[in-house]
Amino acid sequence: MDHLLDIIRVRTRLGDTCVGALGPVDAHPVILMEGLAAGPLPFGLALASLGKAFRVFSVPVAGSAGDIHGRPLLEDAYGPSWLGDVLDGLGLPRASLVGLSRGARTVSQFASLQPGRVDRVALLSPVGVLPQKWSLLASLRAGGRDLSAGRPWLGSAALRGIAAPTLLLVGARDGRLSRPSLLNAARRALPNLVLAAIVPEAGHALHLDQPGAVGGVLTDFLIHGGDWCLAPDNTHSSRAI
Repeated sequence: MDHLLDIIRVRTRLGDTCVGALGPVDAHPVILMEGLAAGPLPFGLALASLGKAFRVFSVPVAGSAGDIHGRPLLEDAYGPSWLGDVLDGLGLPRASLVGLSRGARTVSQFASLQPGRVDRVALLSPVGVLPQKWSLLASLRAGGRDLSAGRPWLGSAALRGIAAPTLLLVGARDGRLSRPSLLNAARRALPNLVLAAIVPEAGHALHLDQPGAVGGVLTDFLIHGGDWCLAPDNTHSSRAI
């Protein structure tokens, strides 16, 4: 399979957004939303294995390094509406959503506000979605800044609106997140959480550190959704992959 992305320009309320596309045009659509550090190419190519089963669209968060217009960072007030514009511009009435880091926040908001347009939700190293405890070392490395851009977490009321089966993956070496507290918060706040898992030997950019493992878990989840990886009592589980 050719791992080069086709670039599609779609018009949104914030101006044109460049989207990378990969995989069979008639396959189920999956939106990959990058964090603030990079644009569509690293995310899309690192998870190119998804293109064997899905039509993958890699979308940069507005204002990120991959946004050629250099616009202000995506704000909560219009972020979900902007993502809706992206889906409309791609001709997608529904899609599965995968959000990395800050992109996971916009994905979560959209899934809560527009549940009828979302089939699956996967949150990778989510920032600003669930309550996080920052270690002293992580705070020093971040220069005392909150990497969720100073925004509070979305809150249980917002997250309860996510009706789609949900997956959470966190890197074992992601020092910026307190993994046990994050997984516990996910179990409490996400009503349709299928699996909360820790990816060994991976940091915040777990899709780059462990592309095979992350791509494999994502593919299985995106295919099977709520019927995949359930515990014996039909509740979600929490484990390392």
